[in-house]
Amino acid sequence: MALSSVTTFNTEAPGMKNFCAQLAPLALAIPILLAAALSAHAGSWADAKADPSFSKSQQICRSAKTVDISEPAQPDDKAPCDSEALYYGIGMKADLDAARRCAAQEAKGPDGNETPFGGNSLLMMMYANGVGAPRDLNRAIALACQLNGADYEMDLRIQHLAKLRTEGWAGTDFSVCDDATSGFLGGACEVHASRIENAQRDQAITTLSRDWNDQQKAALARLQTASAAYADAVGKNEVDLSGTLRAAMQTDATDAAKKAFHDDLRQVVNGKVQKFSTPQLAKADATLNTTYQKVMRLKNFSYGTVQKSGIHETQRAWLTYRDAFADFVAEAFPGRSADDIKGVLTNERIAALREFLS
Repeated sequence: MALSSVTTFNTEAPGMKNFCAQLAPLALAIPILLAAALSAHAGSWADAKADPSFSKSQQICRSAKTVDISEPAQPDDKAPCDSEALYYGIGMKADLDAARRCAAQEAKGPDGNETPFGGNSLLMMMYANGVGAPRDLNRAIALACQLNGADYEMDLRIQHLAKLRTEGWAGTDFSVCDDATSGFLGGACEVHASRIENAQRDQAITTLSRDWNDQQKAALARLQTASAAYADAVGKNEVDLSGTLRAAMQTDATDAAKKAFHDDLRQVVNGKVQKFSTPQLAKADATLNTTYQKVMRLKNFSYGTVQKSGIHETQRAWLTYRDAFADFVAEAFPGRSADDIKGVLTNERIAALREFLS
């Protein structure tokens, strides 16, 4: 996927404020990205400034102007809703009818053509895939023509849908992300995948701890708070945010830390965590201290936007996280050695710090 241009979105619209809030702290770079974005079209693509490069897709949109994209009348419900979560079953059971109603409600708002996984964009995917709405590629194209986005994104997406229509496509996996060219949409697609994966991990942890007593669950809650703070610090402080893929990279780094926590927790609960003797843990601690000091003493530290102060802040968050994991083992599984998980986490942190030395 070539990310060659950046789109401009109305981040002041109420719905987009909610959307951007969902991205933070996973994608703190997106507002910066938007501020420096290249101009992108707004309004119907059929009426966008004439450009020979996009004549084919603009003609497709002019032909689609007669397509009715209005949704059936629904009760006037002003309550906020999350069509993305309803459609994909993120943190809840999927409800396609409710997702369609919610998307139609979002589409009426000032950001109805801007949110990648809501409003008209989600309705476009529903009609293209025939999931949550009757398959209607004419309607999907007409909706795509109303979206706001980077020019090349618009052109590719509309031609993509027209090709599917010509082929009589009957699949169910068309996505707004298929034709992403902008750093914004690339980051939004990463965040979308992250929402799904994080919800799945949360559900797995809930299942894992379902039969625990109150003391064990309280210890787990404290550990989860420390884990989230460390993961957020990694994304905020230890990712180079200078490129157009900054939001996607930040999300990936934060998710990697969350996945490591989930994997380590499962190993601890199942009694399969790697064993560390007292001398082995002392050796790991010494290696960590040496590695950290080497990073802090680098004279020509150059890692994009990453600063030593940010690494120091993340190291403090990691220490809190490591101690919380040790406390969790002591409280939830008395009799087991907390040195084992401390050793595992220490080796993980050593590997992360060594990245700055390479």
